Amino acid sequence: MDMERAARKTQIAASLATISGIILACTVYFTERAKEKHERTLETFTTVNRAYADYLKIVLDHPELNLHSSTATPASDLNSVQQRRRSIVLDSWVSMAELAFFLYSEHSTDLAKRQWVGWDAYIGRWCKRSDFRDEYATVVQDYDNKFMSYLQSKFDQAGEELEKRDENPPK
Repeated sequence: MDMERAARKTQIAASLATISGIILACTVYFTERAKEKHERTLETFTTVNRAYADYLKIVLDHPELNLHSSTATPASDLNSVQQRRRSIVLDSWVSMAELAFFLYSEHSTDLAKRQWVGWDAYIGRWCKRSDFRDEYATVVQDYDNKFMSYLQSKFDQAGEELEKRDENPPK
């Protein structure tokens, strides 16, 4: 009888140890997955932020191109070198916007959702700029189709807003 009781207690202890081990393994696994997801989210943010910082350095180095304001400098006010430089910078801006589009627009983390709202609005403001609207035709075929469809919808929306603004100028 004592042997049976001891065997039963040993079996119960072994079962509890197995269950505890499974619970601990699951806890470690899910904690590590959450940590990795958080690290990937921060890496995404850092990648886009670095691209934006690089863009801002170019803008600071070339204030004559007027690429940080909401209004564009007319092409006629720029010499041929400045026009070419602006075209290249606008192309790099589209590349940066495409990066943000793919890293943020369809991701489900709270940070990605919040970042995408800002990028979407920023892209919308750019689509209202006359210099960017003029350059758009030269870059449209150079990027991913899904991104270009998105960008075209932003251009269409910006065009409608600009038409309304022109029809009803501020008083």
